[in-house]
Amino acid sequence: MIKRVLGAGRRSGNGGMGFGRVLMKYAASQGKTPGDIDLKNEIGLTAGEVYNALEGRGEVPLSEVRMQVGEKGPLFAAALGWLLREDKVELKVIGEGLRITLK
Repeated sequence: MIKRVLGAGRRSGNGGMGFGRVLMKYAASQGKTPGDIDLKNEIGLTAGEVYNALEGRGEVPLSEVRMQVGEKGPLFAAALGWLLREDKVELKVIGEGLRITLK
């Protein structure tokens, strides 16, 4: 059930590209090579963008937050995992979608 709701088997917001391709595309957009990117820092910055997008908003669709922070594909997913692990956000499965809120 959860795999279906989380979109297993569907194309992700990155057009179906793997993390390596997304990283190369992101690095190029920043005028860098993939080896120049500090992933931990980029994930942390994206987590901050997600957190800021949620401040004062209550429970919102995860897709809405993803669009607001620019659909960074795997970086968005890693940032979401970071916030979940740090117990900063809560996810709820509502029907076929996910909703997110700050704790």
